[in-house]
Formats: sequence, C-alpha cells, structure tokens
Amino acid sequence: MTTQEEYKKYLMELEAYYKTLSKEELDEMEHLMDDTVGDRVCFDDVDIFKEDVIRIINAVRSKTEI
Repeated sequence: MTTQEEYKKYLMELEAYYKTLSKEELDEMEHLMDDTVGDRVCFDDVDIFKEDVIRIINAVRSKTEI
C-alpha cells in the first residue's frame, strides 16, 4: 500500500518526467488517459488516479506547478 507521502513523491517524479516530453507526446499521453483507462492507472506498481495524471499533463503543458 502506498502512503500519502509516497503518492505525492511519485506524482512529483511523474511531473518531472512529463516535463521532458514534447507537446505531441503530452497530447498522446492525455489521449491515452482519456480513452483507455478507468479512474486509475498503474505506473511502477503504484495506482495513480487518472485525474491526477491529467492534472499534471495540463500543468506541464501550461508551465504551472501542480
């Protein structure tokens, strides 16, 4: 089970990774999140809420902090 602190840390790592992606790659990631997953997605054995992933993508795209 993931603690809240671990979850937050993982979101920050995910944000850092998404900052390395191109606009096209971010668009594709958002498309995949919208069309292919339920309310959660699993990255590295950590269940992440889909809304958190999309929020990170939008923050990176607009260059704001989450």
